[in-house]
Amino acid sequence: MKIKKLTALIIIFSMLFAFAGCDKTAKSRSQIEKVIEEYSEALSDFDSDAVLDLTAWDDSDEEYGLVELRLDYDYYKEGYTKTGADIYKYIMSTVKIDYKSEDIDIKDNKATVKIKYRLVDWESVLGGTYPDYDYLLKQIKKCKDTTTVKDKLTFELVDGEWKITKIQNFEDLFRFIYSLPYNSSDPVIVNPTEPDPTGTEPTESDPTGIIPIETTTEAFYREAIDSYLWTLGQEKDAIKRTEELFHVDSVGVYDINLDGVPELYYLTEDRRDFSAKMCICDYNEYAGETITEIEIPNIMYMAADGGYYLIFATNSEIIVCCSGGEADSWHVETDVYDLKWQLKDHYVRNEIYDFDKESYTYEYYRGNKKISANDYISAIGDLVDRTEIILASNYTPSSNEPEYALVYKPEMYLMSYDDAVDYLNYLKK
Repeated sequence: MKIKKLTALIIIFSMLFAFAGCDKTAKSRSQIEKVIEEYSEALSDFDSDAVLDLTAWDDSDEEYGLVELRLDYDYYKEGYTKTGADIYKYIMSTVKIDYKSEDIDIKDNKATVKIKYRLVDWESVLGGTYPDYDYLLKQIKKCKDTTTVKDKLTFELVDGEWKITKIQNFEDLFRFIYSLPYNSSDPVIVNPTEPDPTGTEPTESDPTGIIPIETTTEAFYREAIDSYLWTLGQEKDAIKRTEELFHVDSVGVYDINLDGVPELYYLTEDRRDFSAKMCICDYNEYAGETITEIEIPNIMYMAADGGYYLIFATNSEIIVCCSGGEADSWHVETDVYDLKWQLKDHYVRNEIYDFDKESYTYEYYRGNKKISANDYISAIGDLVDRTEIILASNYTPSSNEPEYALVYKPEMYLMSYDDAVDYLNYLKK
């Protein structure tokens, strides 16, 4: 009889502990759900402080700085004008988070949950041809379609509160920030009541703010655009073949040297060795024609690892970084030009893999002189830190490369040949 009573007591206590455990799990689940809802609201409010308050990070953590950067309205305003920043803020205002409560996996003081961000289908609008940012903002507000981004949140119980410790795919949510052409300042507005100091009639500035027409004469500006259209016409077949051969867009237009007139750069096929070269061109007013200022041969090629490139600019240099090679021998060459198109520095990084030792050795050069790893990393790091815009690229640097910080810089995207011709014709209006 005593044994039966003892057994009954054990069962009762087991049930009580089980109920207590279930209650604790239910309470944790409820708290985590509240954090997810607050996280969703903070994203849609474009509020970095509110997001960071939900995390366990401090300002020395890389994730902390990334959240601050991605939700910094003033940063976008400086780089893309107020209207561009408003576009990005509106996109984020549409964010909602979908998840299933039963998918919250709680183990002791840690938890994970898979989520989906649901937001306006920005790519269907920003991916097309458009005249200006104001038009884009109106169109994206009209868009009723949505897209989703998958993510995974990790939580930890910190001082009795559930805090986010990892947002696995946070960057994927912000792919839209690479969709607008970069612009370093708002367009200049000419006051029609004041005399134009140049003595010419005021002209309208480009609505995107990319190319301030008022900094030069309208005739010179149109000459440059006409010349670029003629150059593209001459190169049409080779550029189109490049697009088909490498499955890439091929043409860029941007005011690289900040003289008020855009430069033209494009990929064109070299049929001799099934490769592509990039030409960076400027309009020469004295010659009255487009001049190829920089030519980069074999920027892409079909053999071996195909060729990778990053072309970026500070406010005083243009940097061309090309890499390629074989499995056991990889090289990265970086040419630095000033804004008068003169080569001022050349760096090389060789990565040699020893299959027997299963390890890499590295060599670094400045010109023909061998330099230390620290000197090389410092020189490239300085260029990257001062970078204002990425003009073109076909790969993303890995985290162990000195070029890695470029992933946080504004980036232009190449256009297809047809879109580039349409865009240049638009600039003439």
